[in-house]
Amino acid sequence: MASIRRRNGRYHVQIRKNGYPSVTKTFIHLKTAKKWASGVEADMERQRYCPIPETILLGGLLYRYKTEILPSHQSHQVEGYRLKQLNQHFSSLKLSELTVQDVARYRDIRLKTISPASLKRELTESHLFTYTARGLSGAFLKLCRKVKIEDLHFHDLRHEATSRFFEKGLNPVEVATITGHKDTKMLMRYTHLRAEDLVGKLG
Repeated sequence: MASIRRRNGRYHVQIRKNGYPSVTKTFIHLKTAKKWASGVEADMERQRYCPIPETILLGGLLYRYKTEILPSHQSHQVEGYRLKQLNQHFSSLKLSELTVQDVARYRDIRLKTISPASLKRELTESHLFTYTARGLSGAFLKLCRKVKIEDLHFHDLRHEATSRFFEKGLNPVEVATITGHKDTKMLMRYTHLRAEDLVGKLG
């Protein structure tokens, strides 16, 4: 059961459920806090909730990729440049706090120095993503075991991102455009509609 308390102008959410550690998060808006709590509780009911440790920084992940994976790639010099750019913008960010706005900000900054076509190649054709689906999932699982993260799978990241998009107020069509879901009906389980939210929209 989730409890929401207001502290210092913010809303502090705490969720306690058997089989899971206590989960807490702070929000500026009450509506966002309620949506997040509803989503987490629904995921717990379906046994799909898998929290990302708050201590993991993107800079640490990029460094490990640079030192452990990159040396084995033929195009390591080009990838090294891309990693440098990513590190400059994301190194201090926690993985759990990465947002669409952060990526959009990176895109806008890069477009000041490179063409849209170059940026597209940089983001979509990077050798960071040359794994097959099975190979990428296996590499991710191996890395999780190495840093002692239990019960986290690569597909959980898509689920987590999808949930966060809905928390930010995006509709199913907008989310599907980002996540690549071909059928918006598959996204309905993420919406976690609440009666009070519908009343608010109806005025």
